[in-house]
Amino acid sequence: MELKKLLKYLSNEGYPGPNTLKVMEYAGYDDEEFLNDLVETLGHEKAMEFVSKAFGKLSSTSEISIKVDLSDMFGDGSYVYLDIYRFYIDLNEEYSDVSYS
Repeated sequence: MELKKLLKYLSNEGYPGPNTLKVMEYAGYDDEEFLNDLVETLGHEKAMEFVSKAFGKLSSTSEISIKVDLSDMFGDGSYVYLDIYRFYIDLNEEYSDVSYS
């Protein structure tokens, strides 16, 4: 599936969401290539905006602070907040990643 069509579909489904990876799988889209394709299709600046909006949707505050449920590993009620102050898209030959601090 073409990335722009996938992004349109995901925006209608509420990206990011609990079914995002399943939707990508059903569409036959390789999630390992997502960041590379995002930068290639939208350009670096727009890709950074997209990632920022995605982080913002995951956050429960005005700053990027994401609650990560750790119940599977440490028992019911276990969680940690991941506060993101800066991030960048790292595209290299071995992997693509969003790095943050």
